[in-house]
Amino acid sequence: MSTTLFFPAAIEIDSHPVTDQGRSPITVTRDERSVIVELANGDRKRYIKAVKHQFAMSWTWLPDKSIETIDGGIARQEIQNLVGTSGEVHTLRFYDRNAGWMEYLVFVNTYSEILLRRDAASGTHFWEVTIELEES
Repeated sequence: MSTTLFFPAAIEIDSHPVTDQGRSPITVTRDERSVIVELANGDRKRYIKAVKHQFAMSWTWLPDKSIETIDGGIARQEIQNLVGTSGEVHTLRFYDRNAGWMEYLVFVNTYSEILLRRDAASGTHFWEVTIELEES
């Protein structure tokens, strides 16, 4: 049962809107890749080669299928098919409230899932899914 929410999905992976249902806050870590150079006069300078970001996101009580989410965003099966088994580079896009976005090319560092419950009445499985992505 998909409903229209005030805000569209905040996250897209490869142009697939990811559900906000049960999502924890996203952790963004700045990873500065630099080299310290010592000059002839004894001074030390830092040369920054690149600044990359790492993203950690998790969902609790995430249903199997997108039709079972409150917003129609992709759920556990689609997330697993998209990033859980591939070693490819993905496009991660974050939307803000003013319809702007930030886009990153990322690869998957870790993907884990825990089966929390199998609901016999509805046939739905509920999962805890954690993904860590790193900017390429």
